[in-house]
Amino acid sequence: MSVEHLSFAFSSLLYPGETLHCSLMLSQRMVHPLSYFLHWRCANQCYIISKKRDLNLGSKRLFSYLFYDVNPGEGFNLRRDVYLRVAALNNILNCTLVLPPWDHLYHWQSNSLNFQGKLPWSKFFDLKQLGRYTKLVEFESFVQEETKSSEGLLIDVILHLQHPTDLNGSFEEKANFVKCKKLKKYWKEDDATYGGPFWSYENVFAKKLKCLEILGGPRVLKPVLQNLIESKSNRLIFLDRAETLLHDQFGQTDYWRGRRSMRFSTHLIDIANEFRKTFLKSSDEEDGTKLPLDWRVESKLDTYSRGGPYIAAHLRRKDFLSARKSQIPSLEKTAETLSLLAKKNNVSQVFIASDASDIEIEEIMGHIPEDLEIFTFRPSLPTKGKILDGGVAIVDQIICACAKYFIGSYESTFSFRIQEEREIRQLHPDSTFNRFCGDQELNCQQPTRWKIVF
Repeated sequence: MSVEHLSFAFSSLLYPGETLHCSLMLSQRMVHPLSYFLHWRCANQCYIISKKRDLNLGSKRLFSYLFYDVNPGEGFNLRRDVYLRVAALNNILNCTLVLPPWDHLYHWQSNSLNFQGKLPWSKFFDLKQLGRYTKLVEFESFVQEETKSSEGLLIDVILHLQHPTDLNGSFEEKANFVKCKKLKKYWKEDDATYGGPFWSYENVFAKKLKCLEILGGPRVLKPVLQNLIESKSNRLIFLDRAETLLHDQFGQTDYWRGRRSMRFSTHLIDIANEFRKTFLKSSDEEDGTKLPLDWRVESKLDTYSRGGPYIAAHLRRKDFLSARKSQIPSLEKTAETLSLLAKKNNVSQVFIASDASDIEIEEIMGHIPEDLEIFTFRPSLPTKGKILDGGVAIVDQIICACAKYFIGSYESTFSFRIQEEREIRQLHPDSTFNRFCGDQELNCQQPTRWKIVF
């Protein structure tokens, strides 16, 4: 094997910022016990030049930190996609990404739960896996290290992203500073700093506020941020309205590297697996849906995964009944579709993930054959109090991701995320990229097939 082939083969295993140097066969990776640098033990002259993984977040601020936030009205699943855009930006800047706490979102509406805000990412995701794609730290962890007094956190500059006003029907990548006009969400404090919502934290302020019209992705924003970072006074940079940023490489290899790194928290996976085992006669070992412990060693399988002995459906109701009225089926039509799909796939169990009420689910059940079982995930109050609405949604998605067949809802980011999870588990595309049709739709257009790339 040549050095070039060796470098290519192991390049996907490197952390951001690491460089591989080899002359002969690589044999084993190890962590040096006395430092936090990563090393490779090799047969002969093969080593990695690596950046330190555990950062000192003290007052010296030797590194630049990237904060971001999203329009408050955006949901959980779109925010996951925005994270991928910002993480890709973070990689090319070689900064450390400070994960924004999850604030109380519109779709988290359980009356039985209290305020669901200021939530860490570890509540829903595996930080170790995320950190294998980009350098990051939880907001609370950063604040505890960075703020040594009660004065709070002082961000160096807010960069408020907004769409260009002079598009004229053309798509031309651009990034230009403009005058900030009536941004009511920010205000001047007595000491000339800026106050704002900042994830519902009171003691967070900013020195400067700039507005940037942007059309493009990380590659377009990179030089702007590099200029800010080169000034030693700008070490804490906050991107507001980060959903304005587009993908540079949507659907390509690096996109899927980031997406594969978004492994769910172990406790949520355990809950989903227990539900599958208890009610759906399903397990990763039996269904061929088991993922390796480290996402970086995933590769294309020779055959497609089988999936569990059930079909799964994501049925959007609530606001979609008005926003997507013609694409959302009636409950009777839903039952008819599920019955046909169960028969076609030779299964007797259906799992439904939905924001439908219990009454609506019961109506669906009233229209299906008696030999077809319908299941939904409805956790006990103590369990729901621990995993919250976001955790319930993730458990729903895991169960749907492992089914023999999946059907989703039109233009739903919840369905999109399930399709991606199924691609990562390498189930057949025919069993993944499907959606419900409205009652009046004949042969409705099915979802675009964004297949995984390794």
